[in-house]
Amino acid sequence: MSKKLVVTGYGGFVAGSTVWQALQSDDWDVYAFTLTEDAVERERFHCAKFDLCESKTLAETVRRIEPHAIVHTAALADIDFCEKNKAMADKVNVGVTRELAKLCADLGSKLIVCSTDTVFDGEKGMYTEEDIPRALNHYAKTKIEAEGIVRESLPNSVVARLSLVMGLPVMGAGNSILARML
Repeated sequence: MSKKLVVTGYGGFVAGSTVWQALQSDDWDVYAFTLTEDAVERERFHCAKFDLCESKTLAETVRRIEPHAIVHTAALADIDFCEKNKAMADKVNVGVTRELAKLCADLGSKLIVCSTDTVFDGEKGMYTEEDIPRALNHYAKTKIEAEGIVRESLPNSVVARLSLVMGLPVMGAGNSILARML
């Protein structure tokens, strides 16, 4: 029997790559959550289109799936947009992460959260997990807060601070700057 994996933010590059990798193995049935892509069904792949901020829909969907793991890539990541829309950035980047952490705690699911290297100010360089984040913008502040929620509520969770995410979309339209340039 395959394990169940939920991937949020399926319209983005990281989520598309994660889904593609998971489907290369017979170990996973993948459930992708998207705001932008069409909902589709294929063998071992299920895509649901809804707003993750709709906490009731999110909870019902996750509880119905009962995933072994959730890879949370969805975020408002445009730094300028987050500065101008702080409440929305908080709702998406912190609120959705908080809801997923609660659901994972209730269901015993593993949570892998994609964060960012912009949680650091760039003064030192070569940062490690032990370095203290220092945000220079609201986007980074939301990611630091989300990281804290996950670490405090789910000790067996993973926070991955990604940097320089670039490439062509593997699945879904993605938000790849390379694809737009081509």
